[in-house]
Amino acid sequence: MVGSNIAIDLGTSTVTVYMTGKGIVYKQANAVAVDRFSGQVVSIGDEAAKMLEKTPETLEVILPMRSGAISRFDVMSMMIEKIIGDICKNSIFRPNLIISTPVGITAPDKRTVALLGCCACAAKVSVISSTVASALGCSIDIQEPRGSMIVDIGAGTADIAVITMGTPARFCSVKTAGDEMNEAIIQYIKKNRGYDIGTFTAERIKKTIGRAVLPNEEIEMSVAGKDHTTGIPLLFSVTSTEIFEALKDTVNTLSGAISAVFEDTPPELCGDVYSSGIILTGGAAKLSGLDKALEKKLGIPVRLMTDSENCAAKGAGYAFRYFKYLEDNSLSFRIREQIDPAM
Repeated sequence: MVGSNIAIDLGTSTVTVYMTGKGIVYKQANAVAVDRFSGQVVSIGDEAAKMLEKTPETLEVILPMRSGAISRFDVMSMMIEKIIGDICKNSIFRPNLIISTPVGITAPDKRTVALLGCCACAAKVSVISSTVASALGCSIDIQEPRGSMIVDIGAGTADIAVITMGTPARFCSVKTAGDEMNEAIIQYIKKNRGYDIGTFTAERIKKTIGRAVLPNEEIEMSVAGKDHTTGIPLLFSVTSTEIFEALKDTVNTLSGAISAVFEDTPPELCGDVYSSGIILTGGAAKLSGLDKALEKKLGIPVRLMTDSENCAAKGAGYAFRYFKYLEDNSLSFRIREQIDPAM
């Protein structure tokens, strides 16, 4: 195929881009700052995210992904076009593009996502499930008739799927993911301590002292917030045990969702998963002790992948190696006219 091969993982909080021969070439916040009057993009990525709730009236910061789904296709299209333009600015050929999407996305939405790539001047576009992409990123041979369970936990959703022969045989997508963990921390501190904290603070707490299992050694962390009653700013400390308590219900819900997928999975595929174990990918899967907590609850080996947050993007990039197989299984590249003949 002529042109660069580029894979994009559209995460709720982060957009990650993998380029064949170069690896990860872009990884920034899924945010776009737009001029309210002209509609022009002012900035994208981390720079735009820093402006959240701090912009003048002339600017608006938009998060085009909400709970694992694209809420603003127009903004997402502008962002993808700018990212690809920056990456391929010295190329005379249009790139080939693979985009990974949540496992439960509908066929019409898949076509819309493919159109995003075409609008961004891609030569050919393919849309694949994030769980299939993650499986490829974990070096699983998608051509084999063998079941593998991928639990891809991002910011907006946790995509749970049993993959066989490159297809999710059984799957579900739940909102029990990173954002919900942050909200659980915010609500716990408000209810039990009487303090208000923001989303970014909750995210920092989760990453620093968050625990899915009861910690053997207590860790404290100092954070800034405000008194819920008086509104006065203050500094206070939270402990790893408190955050374990805050996240306990979320971990239980995630375990229940995985069990529900098993209930609907044929015995032979369940046997494959039991022997190979459950694979955790995604940024929120890095919550300390989550693999051990799920293993204890489910009675099945659980393994957290190294570089879990980049598995889907890398796997989508690796999918270019399986072009003939993807083509035979109706996952081939599609030019713009094939996506929408009316265009």
